[in-house]
Amino acid sequence: MKLQDLASGDLLFTADRSDMGQAIQNTTGAYSHVAIYLDGMIYEATKENGVSKQDLENFLARENQRICVYRYEKMDCLAVLKVAEKHLGKPYNHSFYPNEGAFYCSQYIAEMLPIFETIPMSFGDGKQLISDFWQ
Repeated sequence: MKLQDLASGDLLFTADRSDMGQAIQNTTGAYSHVAIYLDGMIYEATKENGVSKQDLENFLARENQRICVYRYEKMDCLAVLKVAEKHLGKPYNHSFYPNEGAFYCSQYIAEMLPIFETIPMSFGDGKQLISDFWQ
C-alpha cells in the first residue's frame, strides 16, 4: 500500500526489534503495537508519550518497524475521532491490567473502536509462564 492510499480509520499494526516489542510479540503474536490513522494524524498510546497524536511522517520515521495496515470498512470515523480526541493526554497503562485512567495501545483502540475485545497479557513467552523480560 502506498502512503497516499491510507484512509481515515486505517489501523496500523507494527512489529519492531526493541526488547519491549519482542516481549509483547512473544505474548501476543506477530505485532507489538497498534495505532489508528484519523483525519491525517496518527493516534496511539505509547509508554513514552501516553495517549497522543502525531503526524504520519513522525510515526513512519521510527526505526526497525514493520507496518501492516487493516481497513475496517464499517467504521464511523467521526465518532471514532471524537473518542480518540477525548482521551488525548491520558497516561500509558504500564501494568497492562484494566485501568480506566490509562491505556496501552490496543486498549486505546478498543475503547474507540469496539470491534474486538482486549485479551489480558499473559506475560509468558511459550517457554515459561512469565518471561525473563517481564520479571
